[in-house]
Amino acid sequence: MDRLPTEILEMIGTFVDDKPTQRALTEASVKFHTVFTPRLYFSITLPSIWTPVHFDLIRRLCSSPELASLVHHFAFRIRGYDTYGEDKLPPRRKEYKPFIDELVAALCELGCDEWVWWDGLESLHKDAWACATLIKLTRLTRLKVALENYDISNLTETYLARIWRLAALRPQPTVHAAPFQYLKDIFLFQNRSQFSAQTFLTSQHILYPLCFPALNHVSLCGDFDYWDYEKDLEKCLSHDKFMTINCPVKEVTIWPSEYCNKIIKWFRESVNLERLNLVISQVEREIPKITVSDYSRQGLLMVKDTLKSLSVQLDERLRQGLRERGPECYRLKMSIFRLSSLKDLCALEHLSIPHVNLTGLPDQRTYEGHPNSFIDHFPASLKTLRITDIGFHPITALLLDVVGIVKERTSMPSLESVSLVLKKNRLEAYLLRWCLLFNGIGCITTPR
Repeated sequence: MDRLPTEILEMIGTFVDDKPTQRALTEASVKFHTVFTPRLYFSITLPSIWTPVHFDLIRRLCSSPELASLVHHFAFRIRGYDTYGEDKLPPRRKEYKPFIDELVAALCELGCDEWVWWDGLESLHKDAWACATLIKLTRLTRLKVALENYDISNLTETYLARIWRLAALRPQPTVHAAPFQYLKDIFLFQNRSQFSAQTFLTSQHILYPLCFPALNHVSLCGDFDYWDYEKDLEKCLSHDKFMTINCPVKEVTIWPSEYCNKIIKWFRESVNLERLNLVISQVEREIPKITVSDYSRQGLLMVKDTLKSLSVQLDERLRQGLRERGPECYRLKMSIFRLSSLKDLCALEHLSIPHVNLTGLPDQRTYEGHPNSFIDHFPASLKTLRITDIGFHPITALLLDVVGIVKERTSMPSLESVSLVLKKNRLEAYLLRWCLLFNGIGCITTPR
C-alpha cells in the first residue's frame, strides 16, 4: 500500500466515503492520514522508522489548529541522538522552512530555547518534530511514549522534558491555548527488546507532568535511573506553582515493581492516589538462586491513607516460568508483601495479589499458616479479595484460610467477595468450587 503513488491514494479516497473502510485503509497506510476527513485523526501513532509522509503529517497537524484539536491519542518513540538508520528523510528541506519558523515562534512563546528547537527541527530530528507537535494538540487526552536507545551519558534535557517543564511551570498563560490541559493518561515505557545499561526512564520525564490539571493515570514500564532525581525535584520545588499544586493523579502502574518505593516518592504530595498496579517482572538470572526483596512495602506505606485499590500481578514470562518449573529454578526479584504492611492500608477496599506474595517463597514465609494469622493481617476495610496464580497443591491450606475469612466476618465486616484464580486446569477448579459456597461469598476460576 505504501508503494502506491499519492495520486492513486487520493483517487481512492475520493470514492470511499464510509467510515469503516476509511479507517481500515488508514491503518493499512499512514498516507491515508492526509487523504481522508479530519475525524480519522482521533488516534495517531508515529512508527520507529519515518518516511517523508510522517514529516508531512506533522506539518499538516501543526499548520491546522482545527485538525490538531481532533487528535486525542498520540504515540511516538524517543530515540535520543542516535542515527536515523533506515529513515527516509525528505529530499527538499527548504519546503519546511516557513513551517519551522512558525513552529519555533510558537515554542518561543512557551519559553523554549529558540536555537535548540530550530536546530532540531531544521535537521529533521524526529524527537524534536514529534515533541514540538505536542504543543499544538490542544485536546490531547492520552500520550504514549517509548524510549529507545536513549544515551543516559548525555545529561541534557530531552525534547520531551523541555516541553513538559515549560508547560507545567510557566509563570502565566500564553496567548494561545495552553497545552496538556486535557491530558489524562501518560504511558512511558522502555522498549523491552532494547533493555540496556544506557536506556533509562528518568525523573525528568515524570515530575513535570504532575502539574497538569487533568492527569489521572500514569503508567511506567522499564528500567529507572535516579541520578537526576534530587536535582529535578529541587528545580521543581523552586517554582511556586509546583509547591502549591495538588497532584491530580489517582492511578499509577509500575512495571517492574521493585521501583515502587522510589516512584511513589514522586507522588508523595498527592492526596488523590487511589489505585496502584504493580507488575512483578523476571530479571536475568546467572544462577538458579531466589532473591526475595521487599522493595514495595515502604512505597505502600506512603499512600496508606488514600489507597483504595491494589493490584499485583506477574508478567507473562515470569508466570510461565513459575507454572512450568516452579520458583526454585528462577532467580527472582519478588515484591513479597508482609501481611502487616497490608494491614496498615486502612483505606484499602480492593486487593488482587498472586498467591506467592502471600505465602512467600520456599526459603521465606510471610505468615505462620494458621487461619487466624491470615485473617488478622488483612485491613478491615477490604471489600473484594482476589488471589491469583494458585498452584493445585497449596490450595487446600489456602481454602482453610478463606473459609475462616468467610466465617469470621467480624474482622472484615465490609467483605463482599473472595476469588481464587488457579494456574492449573479446569477440572481441578471444578472439583474445588464447592469449597467456597459459604454464605454466598467466593469463587474459584482458572485463566482462559
